[in-house]
Amino acid sequence: MSFYEENGPDIAAVPTAAQREACYQYLAERAVRPDFVMVQIGHSGLSVADQQAPWRGERRYFGAVAWLQDENVNIQPPNPNVQFLSLNLGGEPKGDEEQAEQEAAESWYSGPYDFSVPLSDGIAHEVFFGDVIGDSRVTDSTKRTPLLLAEASRLLSPGGHVVIRETISPGRALKSLTTEVLAKAGLKSMLRLHWGDPLWSQLEESYDGQTTSWFPKKENFYQLLTKTAGEQE
Repeated sequence: MSFYEENGPDIAAVPTAAQREACYQYLAERAVRPDFVMVQIGHSGLSVADQQAPWRGERRYFGAVAWLQDENVNIQPPNPNVQFLSLNLGGEPKGDEEQAEQEAAESWYSGPYDFSVPLSDGIAHEVFFGDVIGDSRVTDSTKRTPLLLAEASRLLSPGGHVVIRETISPGRALKSLTTEVLAKAGLKSMLRLHWGDPLWSQLEESYDGQTTSWFPKKENFYQLLTKTAGEQE
C-alpha cells in the first residue's frame, strides 16, 4: 500500500491559488514586521534563528530546545534579541531495558517529556516545529500532540501562526494532525504542501535548519496553521 493510499486522498492535496497567495504574503510580512516574535520548539534540530531577517529592535527569537540539556553545550548568543530556553523534551525512555538505558544516558532525552515553555501567553506571532510532531517521543502518546499544539496556541497572539516542517517521520505527523486535534487547540489549517511543490524552496529558506541530513521524498511536508479567534477549548 502506498503512503497516499494508507493516509487518505487529501494527503496529496495541492494548495489552492488563494492559499499560495496567503502563504507568500505571510512570508513577506513576517520578514519586515518590526515587532515579530518567533518561538522555535525543538528536539535535536538546529536553530533557524540565523535564517531569519535580522533580530533587532523589537524583533525577538526564542529557541526552546531539548539539546540544551546536554551538559556539554554552552550557547551564549551575541545578539540579546536571540535567546535559548533549555527544555527537557525527550520523554521517558521507551523499548527494552538495554534501549532504555541507552536513551537515559542521553542527558537531553532523560526524564519526563516537559513541553511547557517558560514564556507568557500570547507572546509570539509564530511557533515553529521542525521534525517534532512526527517524533516517536510525541506520537507514542495520544496525549502529547494535542498538548504540544495547545502550548503553541497559548504562546500565540490572536491570528498567529504555527509552522510545521516534517522530513523524518511525516506519516506519523500527518496521522496526528487531525482537524479535531487542531480545533481543540484553537488552531486551523492554512495550507499543507509536500516536497516538490513550488513553495517548498521558499519555505526552506526560512525553516530548513541549514542542514542536508534529510532525504527528499514526496511524503515530506510543511503545514501552516493559524490561531482562531477566541480562547482554545
